Amino acid sequence: MKVTPISSPLPGEHLTGVSPAMQPESNAGWRSRLNFWTGRALTEQALLTEQENRAARLAWRGRLVAPGVVSGLDVVLEPRQSTRPVKNDTLTGQYIHLMPGYGVMATGEDVYIPRPLRVDLDKVPVVYGQKGGLIDDPIDGSPEKPAAPEKPAKAPWYNKLDFGDKAMRWHLLNPRYVPWAAVLLLRPMAYLSVANRSDQDSCPIDQSRDAFDDPRLVDASQLLLFMLQPSLRRDDLLRDMQGDLTWRNRVASLVFQMDMERVTRQQVLYRKELPEGARWDTALVSDDLLPWEYFGVPIGLVGFEPEPGKTTRRIFLDRNSVVRAAGRARPRPRPAIA
Repeated sequence: MKVTPISSPLPGEHLTGVSPAMQPESNAGWRSRLNFWTGRALTEQALLTEQENRAARLAWRGRLVAPGVVSGLDVVLEPRQSTRPVKNDTLTGQYIHLMPGYGVMATGEDVYIPRPLRVDLDKVPVVYGQKGGLIDDPIDGSPEKPAAPEKPAKAPWYNKLDFGDKAMRWHLLNPRYVPWAAVLLLRPMAYLSVANRSDQDSCPIDQSRDAFDDPRLVDASQLLLFMLQPSLRRDDLLRDMQGDLTWRNRVASLVFQMDMERVTRQQVLYRKELPEGARWDTALVSDDLLPWEYFGVPIGLVGFEPEPGKTTRRIFLDRNSVVRAAGRARPRPRPAIA
């Protein structure tokens, strides 16, 4: 980085900080590109770096459009045939039918389902996450205490998902854990596939044939359940209303309320230091994402509601609560109401 002084500074003008921080070598991350020249051999790591750069540029291009479902991705529940009565809330005994379609994630990555799928609901992983500030801060925002020198530092209970100036802490819950309400997501994934090689092959791998292997990164999609925060049950809409027949509508209304607060980027401010008659002002705030939008494309809301005339509860899947139309230009900021 070339550093030059301010040629003609204004009175009182001085340097307060440099962004990005000055260092001998910059961490370009996915922005790294290859410098080709004649006779250079293309190594495996160089090819992966080039592919990551291309994929990241395509993802950034996908941010130009509104995230959500572009077409298809209809999802319904099918109860498994069983004569055993269900007393407690459970995810077992249900199939997910997912139809073909296409969607765009808030990060710009896309998901694509080419054919109908039928998946056991209890086989879908359940995750829980919270948004944090800086990547090194704990979830509650309190300063992190250094570990004692004589005791080894404990591994955190959460995994970190870094989005630059924002971070998400998430944790994979126990496979038997049943969330009170969760958003069904389609998460973009990629896995390494090697042609002419099978994991079921009993013969050992011949390393002398590695030069003839054809490894490929294959795009895929994963179903995921993102549990809603348990603190939401203390909201005025849901408090002491778990046995009410309108429970499903109340959960959907709470999700709509969270979405409305997110898209209202133009906030009304009252500045008491200004002269009377000019104290009301508006300001744009950063457009934040809902917690589950960091993980994938929402395609349904899963929860439990009371059955009419019975003491038991049944599972439901509401698609209209979380699915948003995508593929068009992003909407303009919506003004807030004073």
